[in-house]
Amino acid sequence: MPTMPRACWLLLLVTCACGGSKAGPTDAGSDAGASGDGPGMPVVPVNHRPDDSQCAQPRQAQGCGFTGGTCSTDADCTSDAGTNGRCVEPSINVCTCSYDTCATDGDCPTGQTCACHGSTYLGDFGSTCVPGNCRVDADCGANGYCSPSAATTCGNTVLAGYYCHTAMDRCTNDPECPMLQNPNDPNDLQAQTCGYSTAMGFWQCQPVPLCSGG
Repeated sequence: MPTMPRACWLLLLVTCACGGSKAGPTDAGSDAGASGDGPGMPVVPVNHRPDDSQCAQPRQAQGCGFTGGTCSTDADCTSDAGTNGRCVEPSINVCTCSYDTCATDGDCPTGQTCACHGSTYLGDFGSTCVPGNCRVDADCGANGYCSPSAATTCGNTVLAGYYCHTAMDRCTNDPECPMLQNPNDPNDLQAQTCGYSTAMGFWQCQPVPLCSGG
């Protein structure tokens, strides 16, 4: 399956800075604000997950205008690869079928979460099992939050998995992360997201990978 073009990554970060995400318009626990309730209160993640109820919602019809792909309408997407087949455009002028491969967290193996269709960073792809150390906010303790983390490598989607926020976090939401400047070119800026580092065990700003289109 094609990787995400650089332009899509940049659009993702621009919209995130405005409080949304092109790659995924909503998460089951999206909050309107990204700040605590008062002075000294911790920042609340814009996207977090109280439950997996979003997976049970009807998946929107799709369809792809480009005729050179493997599908052009949702009706072309019927196979045993999953349910609720949809024809999506993961990369410019490329159409492919996408399916729901899980409907609840219980459909996924231990240590994985059912990322619901429409979730942040998942885009138009169907519900699918992803890695992580939590499934819902309650898994992260009292007043804890389980949030989607963006991928740091190129792949089918830009969702790496779901992870608990920690007291050691360096950031909570994408707009907190500054653009990186190329020391050799002041006009060359690279976007960053606030993501979970499995190596460090906490959330930190990390560069968005620059992926070529398919």
